[in-house]
Amino acid sequence: MGSCWEFLEFSQKMKPQGNSLAGGVMLMLVSGLQIGWIMDNRVDKLPWTEGHSDLLVNLAAVAFYASAVGGVYIAAMTINRLTKTNIYFTSLTFAIVASALLIVQPNNFYIVLLTRIMIGFAHGYSYLTIIIHASEIMHQKLRGMIIAALQVCILSSMIVTSSFAATMMEESMEAFQYVGIIGLIYCILGFIFTLIFTRESPVKLMKEKKFDEAMKIMIQVRNESSETWSIRNEYNELKKMVEEDDETTKNIFENGNTRPLGLILLLKIAFVISFNYGLNYIRLKYTSSFITQEGHNLSSLTFLTVRILVLIFTMFSIEFNGRKIHFLISHAATAVLLIAFAVLVFVQPSNFTFGYETIQFLLEVAGGIGIGVVSDVYSSEAFNTVKKTRSLCFVTAIEFILHGVIIFTTYKVEASSTFDGIYVMASGVVVLAITYLLYKTLPETAKMSIRQTRNEFLQ
Repeated sequence: MGSCWEFLEFSQKMKPQGNSLAGGVMLMLVSGLQIGWIMDNRVDKLPWTEGHSDLLVNLAAVAFYASAVGGVYIAAMTINRLTKTNIYFTSLTFAIVASALLIVQPNNFYIVLLTRIMIGFAHGYSYLTIIIHASEIMHQKLRGMIIAALQVCILSSMIVTSSFAATMMEESMEAFQYVGIIGLIYCILGFIFTLIFTRESPVKLMKEKKFDEAMKIMIQVRNESSETWSIRNEYNELKKMVEEDDETTKNIFENGNTRPLGLILLLKIAFVISFNYGLNYIRLKYTSSFITQEGHNLSSLTFLTVRILVLIFTMFSIEFNGRKIHFLISHAATAVLLIAFAVLVFVQPSNFTFGYETIQFLLEVAGGIGIGVVSDVYSSEAFNTVKKTRSLCFVTAIEFILHGVIIFTTYKVEASSTFDGIYVMASGVVVLAITYLLYKTLPETAKMSIRQTRNEFLQ
């Protein structure tokens, strides 16, 4: 109990670090509102799709991730030239205009397409930035918790959108105006928080030889009034890391960077394979217990709620118990459960609802334990400071491209139970194979400095 209270007191003292990321956190909440629209099986029933071909609706769904790839690329090109405040402000500007348009014209297909493109760009631009920002400004005892919180933000907004889509979409256009209003509120708060709380990364300042300013920032975000020995030690280690990294090239395939690049890429692929539009579309076809008397399908809302409740626990556990145990349990359990679901589809194509839904509840528990979160946390810790932006751009772009390809190829697929079983079985086998490949090679990085975590990945 004592250690728990000590951790809470320490977290409270370190609040300025989390506050520095508040603008990016608000953007993740806005992104979740858009992602929630497509992680469902009712996209074609949304009001703005009326009168438009399946191809156009499919392109609108894909547009978010296609634009996010562009945002990630621009972030990689500008993050070392612009301040984090400027990047967050730019992303928030895109998001606030998009949210306002959605309020005015929630039923206009082309407005919805434009909002998805704009918020997709803002997501990619801010996502890469906040991962790097968090890795370089957060204390090593809090880094995993704060980065895990980004998934909580995205999922919480997905739940909001899912609840609107389930209960209001066929009755009123107001549901999507509410999505715009909520997004607008998040953006306004993001502007305020960014203006007041955001502090630059000490690592970026060290790269620019602004050492005094870097020390000043470290004192501020560690909530101290003057330099302490622990701050001096952190400062010296960061400075040494920057000096070591400056001796390497920017080529992400040199200086031993292929190993961390491959490990993070496999983690990203496992996350997409286990949580994507096509898989969710199939899963929800075999769920019927959460349809209300009014005809509202609450399946997606129910499952996402289970996942986020477990994920909130994971936020804290990933620091106390480490990354690797979360990786093993979440990935292995997800793989086994997907294979079990596929076997059930082959044996009982439609008449065993209890079995399907039990497996799906367990899948959400397994997902909440760490799949997705682990890839984000490890992404922040794996790369040296010279290669980090381009490495993260590479793996994140592939993640977003995979999401887009899966949406485009599985949108409204009305296939047989045989196809469903093969799709889910293949997903489970891929995740299981990745789990086997990574278990002995992923390092344990909890409570390590980013210099130490970088070295662990290079071994």
